[in-house]
Amino acid sequence: MVSLRLVIVYFLFFSVSLAASASIAPNSFRQQTFTDLSQALSYYRHYLSHRSAAYFKDARLLRVGDRHPQIAKLRYQLRVLGDYSRQPLHPADSDYFDPALARALQRFQYRHGAKVDGILGPHSRRHLNSPSWLRIDQLRVNIHRQMIYEPVLDGLAIRVNIPEFRLHLYQNQQKLMELNTIVGRKKRMTPVFNTSIQALVVNPSWTVPKSIAYKDIIPEWRSNPDYLSRVNLQVVHGYGERRQSVSPDGVDPDTMYLGDNYRYFWEPPGERNTLGRVKFMSRSRYAIYLHDTSAKRLFSEPKRAFSSGCIRVENALGLARLLLELDRSGPAEQLDD
Repeated sequence: MVSLRLVIVYFLFFSVSLAASASIAPNSFRQQTFTDLSQALSYYRHYLSHRSAAYFKDARLLRVGDRHPQIAKLRYQLRVLGDYSRQPLHPADSDYFDPALARALQRFQYRHGAKVDGILGPHSRRHLNSPSWLRIDQLRVNIHRQMIYEPVLDGLAIRVNIPEFRLHLYQNQQKLMELNTIVGRKKRMTPVFNTSIQALVVNPSWTVPKSIAYKDIIPEWRSNPDYLSRVNLQVVHGYGERRQSVSPDGVDPDTMYLGDNYRYFWEPPGERNTLGRVKFMSRSRYAIYLHDTSAKRLFSEPKRAFSSGCIRVENALGLARLLLELDRSGPAEQLDD
């Protein structure tokens, strides 16, 4: 493959689709999708100067069919934020949770990375309670990040937005594909950087980094001697054609990754492999790359920060096929073989 730009960014997307208004009067809202974050920044500054901070106290879960004093307040705030559009602001029963309000709440939840269930619970209340000054600071940071990273999307480029848990494929700044991703957990966050992808590795093996071995694998192995076979890992030494397996029964965990007889954990290719069926090779100084995964069930989670830094891609084979077609590197069907 030719070089493909890979951009790992940290854009917060909550503000991109806010509805704007000329004033904060309840009946003057009109639907307007922001295409420029500076428009959203101007709106939030206006919003902050005209409206006291809303606050939703902890209460029971509220859903379609319920009645509660918070429901009228929720309807008003979602109207201000642009999620409850083209609906009457004051229905006959303002404390009644109707389907239109549920749809508006789902849109709000989607924009904020919350579970999209249309239920007013603790996570949605936390997002609703975020003060406007915090949103203003986030918008200013994101405007700065766009200035840095947007220009590198010319040509064929992939952008992974860490907090959005999404991958976007562009050709000449036109979006061709979006996929869910899994990114680094809070204590092992995926770094922000840009690099290039040079190749696809089909049916990759996994050489476990020393840091992951000592943080995750060796403690489990000490407490459970069968752990390595359960997670499909081998103890090996040597590389390439000289790689040889070693029985883990006679290996002291304290000697792993040390000395002249350097032994390390290695996972062979296959359906159970941690990296899945394809890896997208890049040369970043962080040793971070995109790859498939055998743990596909995790893509159904709303918050997908589970990895040790690398980025797992849903439908990685579909992405690989499209890249081969765009790059004209050969028939995409070769991946199936």
